[in-house]
Amino acid sequence: MLIAFALLIIAAIYWRPRSFPSLSPAGPDAESAVAHLCEHAGVPDRDWRYVVIHHSATGSGGAAAFERYHVYVQKWDSLGYDFVIGNGTQTGDGEIEVGPRWRSQREGAHAGVAEYNDRGIGICLVGDFNVHTPTERQMSSLRLLADCLIQRYEIPPERVIGHRNCTGAATDCPGRRFPLTELRASLHGDLRTGAGHGAPVAPAAPSR
Repeated sequence: MLIAFALLIIAAIYWRPRSFPSLSPAGPDAESAVAHLCEHAGVPDRDWRYVVIHHSATGSGGAAAFERYHVYVQKWDSLGYDFVIGNGTQTGDGEIEVGPRWRSQREGAHAGVAEYNDRGIGICLVGDFNVHTPTERQMSSLRLLADCLIQRYEIPPERVIGHRNCTGAATDCPGRRFPLTELRASLHGDLRTGAGHGAPVAPAAPSR
């Protein structure tokens, strides 16, 4: 135990975080800027079927901090999420960071359930949404990003889900105060008929 703790301290001291492509979307060109951020030149698309929303359950953070935890504590090879949206602490409020799994179209390490890691795009918003709601800029960026993804991969808004809605996941993530119903209602209208991969999933259970 002491050896593992010592290794974690050493890793924290010598860790050199990678640079993550990022964007703080704003203005009339925000949609096209987000679409460009989501490109992964030369790498074929995966068969994405879900967008899975997470919260970090922390007051601060960003892709670099989460990757350090995922690598040195979880023993994964990189950041588990595809995207991270900052809250103004370690990155900008509403800033979208792109993880290496998305750039290489690899399966995620965020859902704890194989189906949703393999077919689900993982987006983590920094914050604890059992305590408070996401910031307005976080939600604006999330809507832009989710809209881009569901249009590109023909994912119906009903398959934009919280981590807790992944079958087999024992969690309340992305928190009781995350506005999932409102998010779905704000997404691109012509996909709400259930077009895309299979039938729509059941609506999320009400937050408690």
